[in-house]
Amino acid sequence: MGIISSPQSQQNKKRPTLWLDLEKLVSNKGTLFVTNTLDELEEALMVFKQCGVTVIAINGGDGTISHVMTKAVKVYGADELPGFVPLRGGNFNILADNLGIKTGPRRTLRRLLDVFNRTTSPKQEKLRTINVGGQIGFLYVNGSAFRFLVEFYKNRGNAIDSAIHLAKIALSKYYKPEFYDSVAHDTSAEIWVDDKLVFVHKSAAMFISTMPRMPWGLNIFPRAKKSEGFECVVYHNPPRETVTKGIVDTLFRPHESPYRSTFCGKSIRMKLGEEAGYTLDGELYFPGTGEMEIAVGPSVSFVSL
Repeated sequence: MGIISSPQSQQNKKRPTLWLDLEKLVSNKGTLFVTNTLDELEEALMVFKQCGVTVIAINGGDGTISHVMTKAVKVYGADELPGFVPLRGGNFNILADNLGIKTGPRRTLRRLLDVFNRTTSPKQEKLRTINVGGQIGFLYVNGSAFRFLVEFYKNRGNAIDSAIHLAKIALSKYYKPEFYDSVAHDTSAEIWVDDKLVFVHKSAAMFISTMPRMPWGLNIFPRAKKSEGFECVVYHNPPRETVTKGIVDTLFRPHESPYRSTFCGKSIRMKLGEEAGYTLDGELYFPGTGEMEIAVGPSVSFVSL
């Protein structure tokens, strides 16, 4: 067993010595690396491969997991990937929630060790990934939702803080309209799914996922796991109503909103009317272009706990 611990995740910044507890727990049954850079991460994975590590636990957030997956594909190869376990070391832990992992890093690692004590071939669940410019992940977001995350990251907090921040942005429409419009505006969009033009409209925000649930358990991708690829959700409500109507629709009628279009596929190409920053599993990217291609990535196995 191997463990990757990222000191860059917000939870690990609050608990800088947590990795020592995890190292004591795993004892002689595995090896833990604290990785500060992507080069250090790749070196750790190369050691794991040389030592025959078949399961890697990740103490970090969703962004850390995305980086580990991407480097693991490079080191192990897409067809020889080890199994993984997220230890809930981030703020939102969307992947862990979708896998039903609710406990913190210490308890989750103890559960993993218990599984290894019972069997050398634990049961695993496979999830498809998406490939965005060579980066492997599970959830892509752009538009107003991306710009909200940019504002939220200026004063990072937990999921409750994000809900409060989202409410402030929605209310800013009435007392700070210039700020509201800078976050909640739409842009022209042309979207091709599996080489078929499916959307020509104004897009307020786009979500692409292979997982069914968003933060707070919101099941806005009911077809994601049933499809052979991913589910894409595009919100296209009027710009000044983007946040308020988007919140209402997502909470109370996520599958019936007149402001929502959904598509399933294995590849997607988009052409937007502005440079489209985006987030992949919580990490922010600024590609400097409004054109983007996304495809289904390799399937990844996660140990069932």
